Amino acid sequence: MKKRILCYGDSNTYGYIPAGNGKRFPAYVRWTGQLQLLLGDDYVIIEEGCGGRPADADIPGEEFKNGMPYLRAALHTHKPLDLVILMLGTNDLKSFLHKDEYMIAESSEKMIEIIHSYLKEKQGFSPDVLLMCPAPLRPSAATGPFANAFDENSVLVSEKLHPLYQRIAEKSGSLYLNFANFAEVSDEDGVHLTVSAHTKAAAMISRLIRSHYCDNTETDADFVFDENAFFEVIETIAKLPDVTADDFRPAVKQFELC
Repeated sequence: MKKRILCYGDSNTYGYIPAGNGKRFPAYVRWTGQLQLLLGDDYVIIEEGCGGRPADADIPGEEFKNGMPYLRAALHTHKPLDLVILMLGTNDLKSFLHKDEYMIAESSEKMIEIIHSYLKEKQGFSPDVLLMCPAPLRPSAATGPFANAFDENSVLVSEKLHPLYQRIAEKSGSLYLNFANFAEVSDEDGVHLTVSAHTKAAAMISRLIRSHYCDNTETDADFVFDENAFFEVIETIAKLPDVTADDFRPAVKQFELC
């Protein structure tokens, strides 16, 4: 049976183009789309990225984006779920929310508790959770296009999230990835992922998922991911007219892990 994976996040799951005035990367440039290609037909990747979504806060005029009250609806809509990838916290850094790193991390911890308890009740089993610490903001977040939302303290707080998120993952038995270990956000706006970061994220997440579910540590250890080669494949095929997922599959065989 195919494993169903829900990716619950903000604009960096949605695929917001840095300094792009709300425009979105194409499906197979976003890390979620590339993850689907790398994992193949045994997995179903479900995108639930919403630009501006905080983990737990009401943004004036955009209260509907609050990730906490919408979480149950998303879980109920997409169940059954084998894995939930949770990456939120960036929008909680907005200066007018006055949140510190502990408050932001606590929201992610509460969301993990909801994921386990709600789905255990509704689908009969508790899913795995992959908690991802979002990439720290860059200084340009406080001076660029989003300077009205973020300030220098936002940047400082973003750099303090990793140890708290890691502790939550260990406590809850969740899988964990720290985005800062393999990719950065763009310096254009200091907030959003570059194309390269999307590709690196897909590679790291696919390795972790395959290692977790395939129990093929030898293959995983020998795996060398050529980011440039993979994205060249993606970029070339994406330019074809009427492109579908089937057009990508033969090209990504060389990147499979198990």
